[in-house]
Amino acid sequence: MEAAVVGAQSVAFALEGQSITAPVETATAKAVFTLHDAHLWDGVDDPFLYIVSAKLGNGEETSARFGCREI
Repeated sequence: MEAAVVGAQSVAFALEGQSITAPVETATAKAVFTLHDAHLWDGVDDPFLYIVSAKLGNGEETSARFGCREI
């Protein structure tokens, strides 16, 4: 995951019970997660989406949904 950041020193990322706090370097924070036994997205039959979030120390938070079609 990657976040463009202004005015913070770190970003707390979270995905599927995993959390990583990444430092901000050159206005960007990056974190790498591993999805074990990923639940694949299958259109109408099984439209499963993951949610990843990014939170700053001041309480600002954002999230995004994504699906995995192939692994």
